Amino acid sequence: MVIINVIIINVPFATLITVYKKCIHHEIFFTELTHFQKNNCSSADPGVFVLLACGTTSSTCGQLASYPLALVRTRMQAQGQSLQSPSGLYSCCPSPVR
Repeated sequence: MVIINVIIINVPFATLITVYKKCIHHEIFFTELTHFQKNNCSSADPGVFVLLACGTTSSTCGQLASYPLALVRTRMQAQGQSLQSPSGLYSCCPSPVR
């Protein structure tokens, strides 16, 4: 029964983390690309290095923003595997967040 509760709790939470990370990644990537295209009117094609820089920056920001949520999800899963019922989202948060 505990395993079913952990699955029910964590599937929507995992989806939330993925959507959150992808939204941040998408928004930062296209904001940087638009900014580059506005400031550099000489070329319509941004080039490989600009795309690589935009992708690297946006992916790093998405990972940094979603890491605390992934940490909470992992702690909730660990509590479920130890046959203790998860006592809630707040108890899984690291102490600086509390």
